[in-house]
Amino acid sequence: MTDPAAPTPPRWRFRLQVITGAALLVLAIMVLRARAERSGIATRRAAVEGALRDLVIAQEEHYAQHGRYASRLDDALAWRAPSAVTVTLTAVGDESWRAVASDSSLAIPPTTCGVYLGTPAASPHRAVIDPGVVGCW
Repeated sequence: MTDPAAPTPPRWRFRLQVITGAALLVLAIMVLRARAERSGIATRRAAVEGALRDLVIAQEEHYAQHGRYASRLDDALAWRAPSAVTVTLTAVGDESWRAVASDSSLAIPPTTCGVYLGTPAASPHRAVIDPGVVGCW
């Protein structure tokens, strides 16, 4: 039983609890959305990196068959980038090549990745350190 002489809590305390609960709910929703967005970004960035790794394999196969790297991303290379990924061969020589790739939906850096084979001078960016290893910036 409640004591009728006990003081009733002020109304502002209940309102404060409701406002605090609502604020925590909004904060939790914001955190979950941010995590989901980061997960999507990571997936898209992995697609860009994977496309370049596949290009390295295709270029090596082309080199083994023809004694030179493919200068265009066409049927002779037998490789296609995923639909959301844009890949560009920026330089091709007898013994080296470089390419960059991006996904226009990547808004948070790194937004562009690159790869090269050959001499370090062929690197498309300082983030791409080793030949055949994808680097992003």
